[in-house]
Amino acid sequence: MLGGLAAEGAMSLAYARQPQRLRSDQIRPGYGVLTRKARDALVDATRCEGIILDPVCTAKALSGPAAAVADGSIGRDDRTVFVHTGGPAWPVRPGLAT
Repeated sequence: MLGGLAAEGAMSLAYARQPQRLRSDQIRPGYGVLTRKARDALVDATRCEGIILDPVCTAKALSGPAAAVADGSIGRDDRTVFVHTGGPAWPVRPGLAT
C-alpha cells in the first residue's frame, strides 16, 4: 500500500520503505466495547483537533499511537502518521466527550 502511494508521488519512496509498527494491545475486550483508553483517544481527538472518531473502531485504533507515545515506543520527535478515513455517519451522543 505505501509503495503505491510513493509511486503516485503521495510520499517519498524512502519513507514508504521504513518498517511499519502495528499494535494489537488496544483491541480488547471486543468489538463494540468502548474501552477507557479508546474513550480518552476519542475525547483528545475531538477536543484538540476537532476530529470526530467512531467509538467502535477508530477510537481504538488511535489509542494505539497514544499508548506508544506513553510507553516511549514513539518518541516526541518521531514522524508518525495516523490515517483516519471518516467519522461516524450518525450524530455524536451528547455527553460522550465530556
